[in-house]
Amino acid sequence: MQHKTSVQSGQTWQTFLDKMIGKLKKELESSKEESGQTSVEVILLIGSILVITIIAGTYVFSISSNVNSQFNQTMSKARIFLLNNI
Repeated sequence: MQHKTSVQSGQTWQTFLDKMIGKLKKELESSKEESGQTSVEVILLIGSILVITIIAGTYVFSISSNVNSQFNQTMSKARIFLLNNI
């Protein structure tokens, strides 16, 4: 945002500075509100990513434990088969 930085005719430096300070205060207040909203959005985004990660982790863990149990059953059957053939 661009501001006029020149003092107009009939305007003192004090009034000019007061107006500039007023404009800056308004901009700071609006940027704080936007910053707060951005902060809330970031927190919600991180929370949703965390929830998705936990759900995906439990899904992968269940698949892994199923594969592991099937592999152990196959190895047990193969071991018993080999021991019976010897």
